[in-house]
Amino acid sequence: MTRQPLDIYRDLLPSQITNNDTHIELLNTLIFYNLHINLKILNHETMKKTEILFVMAITLLFASCNSGGSNTNPKTYQEKIMSIQEIERSQPTNFLTASGNYNENFWGDILKVHGVIKNSATVATYKDAVVRVKYYSKTKTELGSKDYTIYEIFPPHSEIKFELEIKNYKDVNSLGWEVIKAIPTE
Repeated sequence: MTRQPLDIYRDLLPSQITNNDTHIELLNTLIFYNLHINLKILNHETMKKTEILFVMAITLLFASCNSGGSNTNPKTYQEKIMSIQEIERSQPTNFLTASGNYNENFWGDILKVHGVIKNSATVATYKDAVVRVKYYSKTKTELGSKDYTIYEIFPPHSEIKFELEIKNYKDVNSLGWEVIKAIPTE
């Protein structure tokens, strides 16, 4: 048995609607099917006027249900989502990255780190970034780590250079570092 376009309307009764988003989806679907059916009406003279009126009445019913339901939820779309600034301010480690290189002194007991902290945020400014330096063995096993605070301001789309002199330890083959936290500014 083939389904007639009117069967779709009969399946989507208002009693089955549970929230405003469903109202909007159903309204859009009904408008699409209404247009689709009206185009078929122009091509087929067999459809009765009562069926046309029924389709239009159902569409208007859903439209009126939607217009009253949209005011029941006090939150607007903008209130439901975080602004770009709120997202950037709440997640500084997603926008601050540290890179650079290092070298040993003559005796090998001090390592000098020449680094850059890049802020890729579009609007958020950060300050006092904490860089965690990790010490690795030749097998890439992490031997330890130490945190250093870089007391600088990091504006959006900026690159700030920093230098650290840190103690070298036995069996350290390489270093790595990353920004682990920062404070968003007002």
